[in-house]
Amino acid sequence: MEGAVIVGSILLAFGIEAWWAGVQEREEEGLVLQALQTEFAENLSDLRSVHEVHERYASELGELVGLMGSAGDGATLVVPDSLLRALVSFRTADPATGTLNTLLASGRIDLIRDGDLQKALAGWPASLEDTAEDEALVRDFVHRQLIAGLLGELDVGRLLNAWGGLGTTGLATRTGDRLDSRLRVSEESRALVGQRFHLGRLVVMDSRKRLDAGEAILAMIDQALEP
Repeated sequence: MEGAVIVGSILLAFGIEAWWAGVQEREEEGLVLQALQTEFAENLSDLRSVHEVHERYASELGELVGLMGSAGDGATLVVPDSLLRALVSFRTADPATGTLNTLLASGRIDLIRDGDLQKALAGWPASLEDTAEDEALVRDFVHRQLIAGLLGELDVGRLLNAWGGLGTTGLATRTGDRLDSRLRVSEESRALVGQRFHLGRLVVMDSRKRLDAGEAILAMIDQALEP
């Protein structure tokens, strides 16, 4: 009888310990989810703004490509400087990932009981990297090829002076007087502007995917935190 009591006491003690460990894990999961919720909410606000900038630039570039397509090689177009902004402007995003990176590096991702949320969180860094690579392609193309390639077709110096700052929306804002610019249509200028437009549309698509993925993850976090 005494042995049975001892065994029962041991089992009860183990049960209480396991229960307490479970309680602590659920509390820790809640804290982690709250931190992730804050991180994703802040990131998505910035990513929405950046996506809108990508869309605006792609729209302006599309109009410019259309104007150039209606003119023959050798023609000179008087183009509103607002349509030339995207030739010397671009945006990149730098979302914060400290909370998620710490969770993944520590191996404590298993604190998240929702398996689908675990997978989505583990895949988020790759989604960010894919779009960041495309944003970097635009930046490098503008810096290394586009500006230099258009020097003979457009007054790039005046254009750079006209669009010298970023406004509160993240779009490049005019820092000088509005000045329409003359753009000579040539095989080279068509190719350069066309490539900038192509890269711009690519960034818009990937930025949309990044935004959709982030919004889906935040919705899953919100659901996991519901009582």
